[in-house]
Amino acid sequence: MKKNLLAALIATTLISGLAHATHYPAGNVTFNGTLSATTCVVALAGASTSGMTVDIGTVSTSAFTGQNSEAGATNFKVDVTGCPGSNGSSITLMFAGSADSSLSDAFANTASTGAATGVAVRLKEFMYPITPGQNTPVGHGLSGGATYITLSAQMVQTTATTPTTGAVRATPILNIVY
Repeated sequence: MKKNLLAALIATTLISGLAHATHYPAGNVTFNGTLSATTCVVALAGASTSGMTVDIGTVSTSAFTGQNSEAGATNFKVDVTGCPGSNGSSITLMFAGSADSSLSDAFANTASTGAATGVAVRLKEFMYPITPGQNTPVGHGLSGGATYITLSAQMVQTTATTPTTGAVRATPILNIVY
């Protein structure tokens, strides 16, 4: 009985203390944005639609020398036009897609039939890999609401064993923040 009475007394004291607690504001949070009737148009240079395909071509398995070795580098240019931004506005890329389970800076081979194994696709801006799902600042900004981004795509060996032959495909979604 004494234990129950003591527990009830402690609980009542704690609850009454919480009822008188004072809350102080920690600071204001401001959210800003811009609503625009237009957004940037993104297309592979020379292509007429926004559906972009870059052909890395056929690469021999003998071109790979070990895990993280690359072969079949193919340069391509992405045109960004019609952006409602001021000159000098920065551009950031983000390729959303599945990272390879062995190399986090490469996109997993998602070929559905006859897929090669031990190989993935690595994208780069200049010589720097683009990590799946991470923002990558571009070296230059908008000029007249437009810019271009030069990238490269290559196959990369993901394991210590020689890749097996087959199809290689990665289809990340390109997001542009400006």
